[in-house]
Amino acid sequence: MRKKFRMNGTSSFLKHHFYLCLGVIGISTASPAAAVTLGAIDFADTAFADSLEAASGTFIALAAGDGGSIDLATAVLGGDASDSAFCTTPAGCSFSVAFTDNAVVNLAGPDLAVFELGTPQTFGVEISGVVQNFLATDTGEDVLAPNLPGFPDTFDLLVALIDLDDFGIAEGVEVTSVRLLSLENPFDPTVIAAVPGGVVPEPAVLLLWMTLIPALFVLAHLSHQGVSRGRGDARLQNGLVIGAIGWPIRFRLRPKG
Repeated sequence: MRKKFRMNGTSSFLKHHFYLCLGVIGISTASPAAAVTLGAIDFADTAFADSLEAASGTFIALAAGDGGSIDLATAVLGGDASDSAFCTTPAGCSFSVAFTDNAVVNLAGPDLAVFELGTPQTFGVEISGVVQNFLATDTGEDVLAPNLPGFPDTFDLLVALIDLDDFGIAEGVEVTSVRLLSLENPFDPTVIAAVPGGVVPEPAVLLLWMTLIPALFVLAHLSHQGVSRGRGDARLQNGLVIGAIGWPIRFRLRPKG
């Protein structure tokens, strides 16, 4: 006659660890909390260009209000749209930015947002050696202007939404460097960001999934046969060896009665 088996606290322990894994993975894979909202787009704090690679021409970079003069990198990196730079070279200016802790990825719809202040001006974007021209449009939002004679109190916030398809970038391919070129002055760029959905997931998420998969196999086996906790290394009386989520646990089948 086939004997039934009972299950003690070990199964409960594994189940709790399993649900903890699920919770952590859910948090890690969820969309990042918005750090900045610009032009009705919610950007995570990892979405923005991180470093200034090169620049040509002369820029005057200014902070909003009484912030005074700043450098070009401060004006165009990060998510503060009230900092901006103005090209003063008649022949035009250009600069390149890099995404170092993230990337712009070609997904469905726009992948890159380039914000500008003031009056819409045509500017060029170069990606992987291909140049396309864009004209930013008004977002309907205003940002504080520098507190200087002749300046208005606020500037219109403009945005150009850019699809990597226009540069011949294949779907799913990452871009980490973008060059902007002034075609009309005043060219006054500010925030440059990957549109939500284009940020590369962190490797930690993959590690969590690698932890969860063996846990699923362990729980499936335990729920089918039932176990009780013993001592020593991880093994079952019937010879099956299980690495239970990294802990050395011995599982011993104990007949009921």
